Amino acid sequence: MTIGAVDYITKPYNPMSVRAKVRNHIELKAYRDSLEDMVAERTRQLEKSHEAMIMGMSLTCEWHDEITGAHITRMKSFSGVIAEKMAELYPETVSRELARLIHLYSPLHDIGKVSIPDSVLNKQGKLTDGEFEIMKGHTTHGAELLRTTETLLDHTDTGLQIAIDIAECHHEKYDGTGYPRKLSGERIPVAARVVALADIYDALRSQRPYKPAFTHAEAYSIIMEGDGRTLPGHFDPKALEAFKQVQDVLRRAYE
Repeated sequence: MTIGAVDYITKPYNPMSVRAKVRNHIELKAYRDSLEDMVAERTRQLEKSHEAMIMGMSLTCEWHDEITGAHITRMKSFSGVIAEKMAELYPETVSRELARLIHLYSPLHDIGKVSIPDSVLNKQGKLTDGEFEIMKGHTTHGAELLRTTETLLDHTDTGLQIAIDIAECHHEKYDGTGYPRKLSGERIPVAARVVALADIYDALRSQRPYKPAFTHAEAYSIIMEGDGRTLPGHFDPKALEAFKQVQDVLRRAYE
């Protein structure tokens, strides 16, 4: 049989020929292994550069938004933890690869805030109805920015659609009362459903000019039971279950 064979030796065997062939194939195997290692290392370097670029774009929001602070870093962690748990519990909804992309691109959720005037973005107090309409525009502006970025790439399988979904839809609510498109249920991209929950949790845990920072128990109660403004019906039930199971991981981020 010759299945898997890459060479052969004919009879009568010549010891020198056998040694030469064996040496050549050992060297070829070593070269291939080295090449595979080089490709793997180059891939790791490209992935790190890609991740650094994403964080760099996201940090422009930190400089523009006085409220944001370490929000981006926590959001990435929280979104990844919830997505990974959903992949474990509901693999038909979130694959391991999708969980990885959610973790990677979640920092871009508020990238559209670069288009919001500082007078609105950093207002010390409640926004007027008109100002709130301007603020809501960060979702569509962020999606447009990322779509434009995608057109500059020379291939389409970039994963940026996940980032676009997150930027555009992370303020949609499962019951259809969110913005900008009032999507409901599974019409909301799953990546946005994950990030929406992580975003609300971090907002509740963080101090704002108009509110104190809530404890984990208080934030957990508001998300799971509601407080009139935030309701369990705003969130994907599968994301809520994942959140319930990883709550201690999120809680420890503030300790």
